[in-house]
Amino acid sequence: MLKLKCPVCGGELNVTEKMAECALGHRFDRAASGYLNLLLSQNKYTKDPGDSRDMVLSRRRFLDAGYYAPLRTALVSKVKEISPETLLDAGAGEGYYTSEFSFMAETIGVDLSKDAVLRASKRDKQGLYCVSSIFDLPVFDNSIDVITSIFAPYSSNEFYRVAKRVVAVIPGEKHLFGLKEMLYEKPYLNDEKGYDLPGFDLVSRDCVDFAINLNSNDEILDLFSMTPYFWRTPRDAVSKLGTLQKLVTPISFRILEYKKR
Repeated sequence: MLKLKCPVCGGELNVTEKMAECALGHRFDRAASGYLNLLLSQNKYTKDPGDSRDMVLSRRRFLDAGYYAPLRTALVSKVKEISPETLLDAGAGEGYYTSEFSFMAETIGVDLSKDAVLRASKRDKQGLYCVSSIFDLPVFDNSIDVITSIFAPYSSNEFYRVAKRVVAVIPGEKHLFGLKEMLYEKPYLNDEKGYDLPGFDLVSRDCVDFAINLNSNDEILDLFSMTPYFWRTPRDAVSKLGTLQKLVTPISFRILEYKKR
């Protein structure tokens, strides 16, 4: 069984149905839905770090509508190819992708957002979900066969410390270009530069390209609120989306597989 590391002393946590506790008595109770909060208060940069409840709910509505299902199918195929015994999803969010991996491997989902982890643990009873930072993963050295990182920040040091492989998802050149055309006078193409992971080699690169048609303002706003543009776009540009009822946009993903040397 995959072992968790105590965030206080670094010792092994004994995980039961109700709690996790190390030999020195550092104890972490499991929530009713089953997740563990391993993020120490002194390591929080805000009272509630990570994505807000509204952002989590917008992303859940959009993903559950099936718009990114081709990506999930491609990721499942990639993970099946690797056939890991242990998998950690770094930045698991509400568990849309992680829940598909937990039937193939012993899975841990990690995210800063307690709202996201709560919903992930309700969605997926097979995997174990933790509120924790990807810059201080609650697992031991070399204990993870595959880390997945899907539109999330990453830590090259932590990934090297714990994982044998990394499967990352980044946006393709024209990802969401239709949305950008609505927001910006001069929409730009994405840079498809992959992760900077010293000690790993890029061994495969898969493309997932398609288009989506959104037919309601609610869906358009849900999509917008789960993108980085939500934070970067001036308010006058955002106002263009206020009454928009239809949006057609290309969707483009790159799945990058890295292997530790």
